[in-house]
Amino acid sequence: MLICSICLTTDNPGYKHSDNSCVKIDLPANARFYGLGIDWICVRGFRRENQQCARVVVPANASIDIIGNDWICVEGFKKVDGTCILMAKGET
Repeated sequence: MLICSICLTTDNPGYKHSDNSCVKIDLPANARFYGLGIDWICVRGFRRENQQCARVVVPANASIDIIGNDWICVEGFKKVDGTCILMAKGET
């Protein structure tokens, strides 16, 4: 695939090559361009869903994961059906 080099400038992110021209990429709310600026990712606390950034809903006894687009249960709790439940004694 040949990529238009003018689309790939760090001074002007947000364009991609399409049909021998550069086309502007629509950046949804709570997103930012990454890499060469030809795609986007959601900021921390949001996840990509249907070309938008949806807020990550963090249940009780959980926190945002290290990447920032999901959640994990705090120590002593486990993920079950979208919640964090207390683990039984001795359970790991």
